[in-house]
Amino acid sequence: MLFYADSLIPTIKSALVDELPEVREAAASTFDSLHTCIGQRALDDILPDLLGKLDSDPGMSERALDGLKQVMIVKSRFVLPYLVPQVRRANCFIV
Repeated sequence: MLFYADSLIPTIKSALVDELPEVREAAASTFDSLHTCIGQRALDDILPDLLGKLDSDPGMSERALDGLKQVMIVKSRFVLPYLVPQVRRANCFIV
């Protein structure tokens, strides 16, 4: 999978904000596999883009939030420690 990481990353980014919830779920599962293979790079290459889309138009924002939720479901042990400093740095508050 390491060989295909450069092509998988943009695909996962796009699928995590897809209009179909089933696609977002599948993307999160693929993210899980990718993270298992390439580790921190998966977090660094995918999550900032997903976080940035939270400030988009309402439809995109909702899909990005669900994509983030799906990633948290499959990989929260790694994603949460990554997200907390990102959120603090951006001076965001989660309510």
